[in-house]
Amino acid sequence: MPTVIRRSVQIKVTLSPELNAQLRELSAQLGQAPATVASMAIGEYVRTRMLQVAQMQQVAKGATAVVEDMMRDMIPEQMRLVDAAMDDELAKLLAPKKGKKA
Repeated sequence: MPTVIRRSVQIKVTLSPELNAQLRELSAQLGQAPATVASMAIGEYVRTRMLQVAQMQQVAKGATAVVEDMMRDMIPEQMRLVDAAMDDELAKLLAPKKGKKA
């Protein structure tokens, strides 16, 4: 037996005249009240969007994990390169100038 969902919360939606006419035409073809068809349409839209948002969040979590792993591997090497470059620059600053006596 199908589950009966009782609608108990009202909202006000303003439609364009064209969309209202289409809703009424579809409702007549389905043999349903316009409010019922609108409720079903809103429910379908909300479920679809919620699934899309959940999927996007999963993708973002996966991408974040990949970037974290990459950075975890890269940061020590990058820090070693920065330290080496700084050591080279410090050595240049402290080295006696050519042609000048210390």
